[in-house]
Amino acid sequence: MRYVLGIDQGATKTHALVADETGHLLGIGTGIGACHSVTGMASAMQGVEESVFAALSMANLTLSDISALAGGMTGVDWPDEAGLLTGALEKTLSINSENIHVVNDCIIALRAGTTSPMGCILCAGTGLNCGVRNASGREYTFGYYIPDEDQGGGALTVRALQAVFDAECGMGDPTSLTGRCLALTNCQDVDDLLRKKVENRLTKEEKHEIPIIVSEEVLNGDPVAADILARFGEDMAAYAVAGIRRLGLQNESIEVIISGSVFKCKAPLLLETVRKTILSAVPHARIIESTLEPVVGAVLLALDDLGPESADMNMIQQNIESDAPRFHMIRKK
Repeated sequence: MRYVLGIDQGATKTHALVADETGHLLGIGTGIGACHSVTGMASAMQGVEESVFAALSMANLTLSDISALAGGMTGVDWPDEAGLLTGALEKTLSINSENIHVVNDCIIALRAGTTSPMGCILCAGTGLNCGVRNASGREYTFGYYIPDEDQGGGALTVRALQAVFDAECGMGDPTSLTGRCLALTNCQDVDDLLRKKVENRLTKEEKHEIPIIVSEEVLNGDPVAADILARFGEDMAAYAVAGIRRLGLQNESIEVIISGSVFKCKAPLLLETVRKTILSAVPHARIIESTLEPVVGAVLLALDDLGPESADMNMIQQNIESDAPRFHMIRKK
C-alpha cells in the first residue's frame, strides 16, 4: 500500500491530509497559516511541519511511508516560486523533490471540486484568486493581477467602510451599515471610525466580521449593502469570465467551482450575481459550489501523480467522499 500527503497552506491556517492509494483518508493536521513571500519561508515551513506531523501521527505513519506529496501553497504567483517551495518542502520533510508537486492553492480547490480535466475556480477567502485549466492541462491563475479592491473578504470590508464614510460626508446614501460598524468597532461616531481605520487600529477580528455584517444587512433590506454585494459579485465573476476566454473555453460546457469563505455568505444575492454574470458570457458553464475542502484536492493531485498503477479514480472519489465527513472535510454552508 502506498500513501500520499496533501497540503493546503493559506494565510489563516495550514492543513495536511494523509490518504492511502485507494483514497481512504487516514489523518488530518492543522498548523499556523503563512505565506512564504509575506511572513517568510521559516513560518511557512513551521505551518507545514505542524500540520504534517499531526496528520502522520493520526494515521500512524511516518514521512518515509509517503510516496507522493502535493501542496497548494499561497504565494505561488510567479514561475520560480513553485520550485522555491518544492526545495523548502524537500529540505523540511526529507521527501525527494521528484515526488513533490507544488501549485497555487486555488488549483487544489479546483481539483477538489471537479473530476473533469477542464475547469475554472473562483476562490474567495481573505483574498481572491481565479484559476482555469483546459483539457490538455494548460493552466492560468491571476495572482497579483487581481488588485486590492477585489481581494476577497478584505476588499468587501474596505467597500463597506467606504460606504459608511460616503454616507457620513454626503457622497452616498444613508445605510444601516453605519450603526452596525460603529457598534462592532466600539466607535462613538463615524469620525472616530475613520480615524481608527486611517491609523490602522481596526483589529483582525473586526475586519473579518464586517463582510458578515454586509450579508446580514442585505437580508435586512438595506439597499446600500445590497449594492455593495452585487457589485462585488460582478467584479469577482469577471475574473472567471476573463480566464475562461483566455484559454478559449467560452463555448465549452465548463465547470466553474465556487470556493472560499466569502461564498458562505448567508445572502443568496452574492452567488446569484456571480452565476448571472458568468452565464451571460459563458452560456454553457455549470456553476458548482464546492462540497469538499481544498486540501482534499491536494490529496487527489498527489494520487494523480502516482500514475496508472494507482487505483481506479471512480473508486478513489467514492472512498474520499465516504471518509470526508469523519475528517470534517465537507465545507460548511
